[in-house]
Amino acid sequence: MSRPLHTLKLPWMVPWLALVLSGCVNQRAGEQLGERLQEANLLREQTRQALENGRQTAISWRQASTLMLERNLDVRSAESALQNHVRTRRTLLLSEIGPSISTFAGLGSGLDSLADISSDNLNARVIGGMRIPNPFFVYARSYGLAVQHYQLVQTRELAHRRVMSSLYAQFLQQESIDLQRQRLGVEEKELSRLPASDQMKRILELDRRKRTLELQDQQQRLAMNRLLNTPGAYYRALPATLPDISYAKRLHTLTAASGFGQLAMRMAAAEMEGTILMIWQVKLQRLPSFSMNISSPTLWDVQNNSAFAVEDLDLFGSVSRGYQFTGAEAQRLRSAEERAQNSRETLAQRFEMEQSTILRAINLYQQSLLQEQLAEKRLGRLQENPPRLGAEAVLRHWRDVQQTRQLMESARAQRRNLDLQLWVWDEQAWKR
Repeated sequence: MSRPLHTLKLPWMVPWLALVLSGCVNQRAGEQLGERLQEANLLREQTRQALENGRQTAISWRQASTLMLERNLDVRSAESALQNHVRTRRTLLLSEIGPSISTFAGLGSGLDSLADISSDNLNARVIGGMRIPNPFFVYARSYGLAVQHYQLVQTRELAHRRVMSSLYAQFLQQESIDLQRQRLGVEEKELSRLPASDQMKRILELDRRKRTLELQDQQQRLAMNRLLNTPGAYYRALPATLPDISYAKRLHTLTAASGFGQLAMRMAAAEMEGTILMIWQVKLQRLPSFSMNISSPTLWDVQNNSAFAVEDLDLFGSVSRGYQFTGAEAQRLRSAEERAQNSRETLAQRFEMEQSTILRAINLYQQSLLQEQLAEKRLGRLQENPPRLGAEAVLRHWRDVQQTRQLMESARAQRRNLDLQLWVWDEQAWKR
């Protein structure tokens, strides 16, 4: 005899239930969004207070690079993508050929007996089985994941190199700010040597440069915090701790034989292999689909408590092949082959442009180096022979010194920027 579980008056209950659920959802969403808004306001206030805190923390190159590799969002994103892919590869075979157990539970009744639902209307069971897929398809998928893994490794390496180059650039920027601030102090002391008619103009000029330095210092602070993922912090980079990165004496070593640009070649190889793999995947779809399955009867059922028995296992396989007479398969193959060919030709064009870019960078590097050396020699001569008499001579000498120094520093900044661009693709530098 069945035992009644509940008695429902469905017609008027359903709209009231929907209204109650809607009210609960809206209330819950409002509460949660209110809490998130409070958290956002608190985070903004904490960041504002940290930004207003003028206390600096000195940080060396080693400390900054270590912290950046731990916290930088680009590095963490590349590492996360790689680790997620590793986990996918590990679970591939298990998900393809591992045993599976599925459960089902339901409560059903006819419309004319909804008021007297009983335990007899409950249906629950557990079913098990195992599928042995086509080994060719599993191999193709495994191979594709291996190529993708290789590509993600190279992407992570490129992200690592680029953020290191950006951090080095910020240390150089700090060095430039320090030098400009030091020079401003010297020029302020030399104001008394200028003619009275030029002092007001010089005072206004120095004030403008001070304000520009303050803006540069704030931008440098934000750039450091972005790289290190430390909002609100105030780090002062120590340029003296930088490793020496200069290609002034070894431009001739930047050749393919020395490994220069091999990271780009590895990424290109992965791209080419990916397009070839697409062709093989289309061809594999032409093969008959083969699979084997091991199934068992219901492992457990709420009605009769079915028991598992080995002799009840069933093994069956299937081979199937669909045929289309629309030419779609041939079209897919042609499209894959065209994409592979276009990819190869695009890479050839890219290599040509990159080779031209490298040659231009080397020429520009040599030009900047020569300009820097000539300006440095001229600056040395000017500083060794300052004018002894005459305000006009002093002013003219001062202007020559400033122009020569600016020319030298501009050439040096350009050369250092090229150093960092070459550093990213110098394989030997990253092996040390």
